[in-house]
Amino acid sequence: MVALGLIERRPGGGRRIEHHLTPSGEQVLAAGHRIADEVLATCFAPWTRPTVRRC
Repeated sequence: MVALGLIERRPGGGRRIEHHLTPSGEQVLAAGHRIADEVLATCFAPWTRPTVRRC
């Protein structure tokens, strides 16, 4: 992901290395969330509210 420019590694406390999203990584994450939302909406569209509440 570093090579793709989606994250960068930064030194943390002690021996820890922190991973942070780059602006490109934020865009990819947002696109992934939109796709996941669409898939979930499609999967659960046939369910009625009473069915969802029983789960």
